[in-house]
Amino acid sequence: MKPLPAQNLPLLKRQARQQLRAWLKTGAVVLVDGAMGTELLRRYPVANGLGPAAGFPPSLAQPEQNSPAAGTSISGSATLPATNRSHEERLEPESEKRKPPMRANRVGARPSHGTRGRCFSQTGECDPLPVASTNVGELLASLTVCQPDWVHSVHRSYLRSGAQCLLANTFLARPRRPNMAGLRYFRQLNRLAIRLARETVVATGRPVPILASIGPWPDASAFSVEQCLAQWQAVCDADAVLLETQSSLAFLEAVLAGTVSGRPLPILLSFTFRRLGNRYVTWPEQHTPEQIASWANRQRGRIAVLGVNCGHGLTLADITRIVRSFRRETDLPILVRPNAGTPQQRHSRCIYPLQPEDFAAALPEWLEAGARWLGGCCGTTPRHIAAMRRALRQHKA
Repeated sequence: MKPLPAQNLPLLKRQARQQLRAWLKTGAVVLVDGAMGTELLRRYPVANGLGPAAGFPPSLAQPEQNSPAAGTSISGSATLPATNRSHEERLEPESEKRKPPMRANRVGARPSHGTRGRCFSQTGECDPLPVASTNVGELLASLTVCQPDWVHSVHRSYLRSGAQCLLANTFLARPRRPNMAGLRYFRQLNRLAIRLARETVVATGRPVPILASIGPWPDASAFSVEQCLAQWQAVCDADAVLLETQSSLAFLEAVLAGTVSGRPLPILLSFTFRRLGNRYVTWPEQHTPEQIASWANRQRGRIAVLGVNCGHGLTLADITRIVRSFRRETDLPILVRPNAGTPQQRHSRCIYPLQPEDFAAALPEWLEAGARWLGGCCGTTPRHIAAMRRALRQHKA
């Protein structure tokens, strides 16, 4: 499809934000996309040779041995396209003199082959990749830079499957510890992820809202809050922010207090729970869904949507019960993005057992319980979203 001229971008952004406000005002049912990381790993498995050929140095190519996400290469392997820049060039120290600015690609255009492995800011300047990492989350976030065509491809697949909102590839696009090299890189990485999602939308000519996904932090320390706010600032060109897989109210209160200034973005807030006896609780603070919903009510005006995603050992029926608990305490729109089941290790691979048909079968119960924003988390693919779209059409009929 021929990309639209860049001058159409402001109009589409304005229309997307108007659409988002209308959904929030009317309580419409909205279909969100599924897991970016799962689909990237399924198509281009990190464990099957994602190294210098994809723009990473060898030390970036090995996922953590005990990381569940490292096994989500659900099927097969992929032939990785070669790049024309060596990995040594991509790891220039930040202290080195920057290279002359390079012209940025126009909105809606595919990055040229020679730009892979470089991070482009809005001014067209490029920065080096961060220090070597063995964290699979950072590897997936870095695909925004190293293989933007892959990210574009996943976005397009979710749009074709019926997703009405796109989640940018920003979930773990942040440093994990103080003094980590590449802080500038992570800021640009977030901006570029929003831009790639927007380019995909511009190419369709549809006003699809872009949600910036911000993942959890391990604690409510000053560093965690500061870096979350820095990521928030970097994704300010998105249409809304989704704080997902959250569990700490102390952390969220500190973050919300720091976002008072600046352009307000609608906030979608999604929690993850686990079973504790006969209860569902966040971990380690052990807040119940009712307590979370009651807290969210006190944040009215700041939080636009309350949700549940991921989950430790939860079934789709558990998700339905959590939604009902939310609904008893709040009338905020409720988001549901479950995992495709509890992953199982088979032959060094991580298999998610729930099929698209399982999500389609659960959708009427989620709607009856009060959910209005629907999607998928770990292990879900465009096929899950397509099945939910068909089920939604049948439910409306």
